[in-house]
Amino acid sequence: MSLDRCLQDMRKKDALLSYSMLIELSSLSSAEMQQFKETWAAVSSKRRLMIIQRLVEMAESNPELHFAAVFKACLKDGDDEVREHAISGLWEEEHRTIVPCLVEMLTSDPSNQVRAKAASALGKFASLAQDGKLLHKDCELVKSSLMQALENEEENTEVRRCALEAVAPFDTSQIREYINWAYGNDDNQWKCSSLYAMGRTGKSEWSHYVIKEMSSPESIIRYGAANACGELGEEEIVPNLISLLQDEDVQVQLAVVNALGNIGGPLAKRALSRCVKIGDPTLEEASREALEIVEAMEDPL
Repeated sequence: MSLDRCLQDMRKKDALLSYSMLIELSSLSSAEMQQFKETWAAVSSKRRLMIIQRLVEMAESNPELHFAAVFKACLKDGDDEVREHAISGLWEEEHRTIVPCLVEMLTSDPSNQVRAKAASALGKFASLAQDGKLLHKDCELVKSSLMQALENEEENTEVRRCALEAVAPFDTSQIREYINWAYGNDDNQWKCSSLYAMGRTGKSEWSHYVIKEMSSPESIIRYGAANACGELGEEEIVPNLISLLQDEDVQVQLAVVNALGNIGGPLAKRALSRCVKIGDPTLEEASREALEIVEAMEDPL
């Protein structure tokens, strides 16, 4: 199928959004992007949402597809959900040109959900900054915008929580104060975010908090603790994680599997190998993916 045919079908509300159709939107040139933008403006909001959801799914399942130009264009879409999915589509992008776009969305987008998504997306660049893979001025822009959102008590709570999680890798004394404040909060959502932020600092001194909360009666807290373990990446925590594989909450179990995949090592690998044979399709699929990550760490080539 040609790009022209793809653009024609995009306008038709009943045309099937097939893989062979949408693949034409991968790696568009500047001229082709102009054609796309002109067509996109004539597509209904409901169909635009359906298209971008499908593109995100395709990009996640096939790394050879490149819809970044389309996703960037959709950051300015008039529909809140389209903008939110556009950010999701750019999750793997690490080019610094995305930073100002995300900062603008964090600071001025009218949708709480979009601002929260933008904050989370900036978390990738916070990690890149700590790895020395981001220009100093971009580091400062990411940190200052996230701190501004976190410190703003009038900001939506979800946005503030996402900002705390995202900014944690910078690990300043002020950030640590916020992590401690969130940990002591009566709201379990804040406490969950504090645990994840602890993990994202990469500092082992938070480990005892994380291990303690793996026994919490609240599933959301156990979930946050499991995710934190994956971020800390310490093999010493693996036995504690394995005990959570029997958790009654499937989301906690999946978080444990992902954490084991991120940590790796012989013990984590054996635990994941057992999960592949557990008889639960969802857990088995997640365990296979985690095992692939562990094996890739063992043999990068």
